[in-house]
Amino acid sequence: MADRYMYIPSIGLFILVVWGVADFLNWRPHWQRIMTMAGGVALAGCLVGTRIQLSYWQNSIELFRHAIEVTTDNFVAYTCLGETLRDLG
Repeated sequence: MADRYMYIPSIGLFILVVWGVADFLNWRPHWQRIMTMAGGVALAGCLVGTRIQLSYWQNSIELFRHAIEVTTDNFVAYTCLGETLRDLG
């Protein structure tokens, strides 16, 4: 529930990783192609994951039904699904 509090501190961690990789590649320039390919694979994985997540966010009903399918005792998802269905009649 408190993931939103990790966004700002994680910026520093990402900067640390990126600058560390850049320094590493200055020492070992022949690794640059491998790291570029690894970055491309990671980006492709993120794109696939995003596409899958977007299929769940079509509308509120699909979103809350998916949340109910993948979690247990999720009263928030049940409540939000019920309110959405009630609003639709």
